[in-house]
Amino acid sequence: MSLVIAVASLNFALMISDGKKVELKDGIPFETGRVEDENIKKMVKLNDSLCMGFAGNFELAMMVVDKFKTIDCINMKLEDVSSLVEQWMLDYLWWLEDNKSLVKLEPSKLHFLFAGKSNKTSFAISTVSSTNEFCCQYSYPNTKEQIAIYYAAPYFERNKLEEIFSSRIYTKLKQISTLDALVVRLENLIKNVANQTIDINKVIFKELIV
Repeated sequence: MSLVIAVASLNFALMISDGKKVELKDGIPFETGRVEDENIKKMVKLNDSLCMGFAGNFELAMMVVDKFKTIDCINMKLEDVSSLVEQWMLDYLWWLEDNKSLVKLEPSKLHFLFAGKSNKTSFAISTVSSTNEFCCQYSYPNTKEQIAIYYAAPYFERNKLEEIFSSRIYTKLKQISTLDALVVRLENLIKNVANQTIDINKVIFKELIV
């Protein structure tokens, strides 16, 4: 399953995640959490100013990643890719509804997190999801700083994750003075959650947009 975090500040955007992929059966994770791969990068840099992370059904997410390989996205900004992915997801959900007798997939766990340069501000975060069940997103008042977290794993309570996220990151972000310190704090958060659930692991991937 997945834990993906993004931070957008005045001078950079950062995305970080774990690397665990769990086997699926009819689009749904095995309850035993059998590991298919421990080293999956759940993000892709679409261009020099934008990164896209994903959580949920990996195969469906990779279909979206492959779509971006067929178009020129070198000059795209946050709003451009968010709009594209939102339309692609709607098209997929409509197709799934029309063909539900032919396919056995769970459409409710497909989440995308974008971090990078925006048309409106220097750096920002955007999310597109078939459900908001696993997303926590915050904007700091009177600043342009944002932080968001996507968690697609059914065996760890969301309120417990939000409590860890709030106490370790959100309320302390203003006290983190360097980018390196922020990276360490986010890595430790992922490792802390990994100690409490089989859903994610301690293999860390990250992308930085400056």
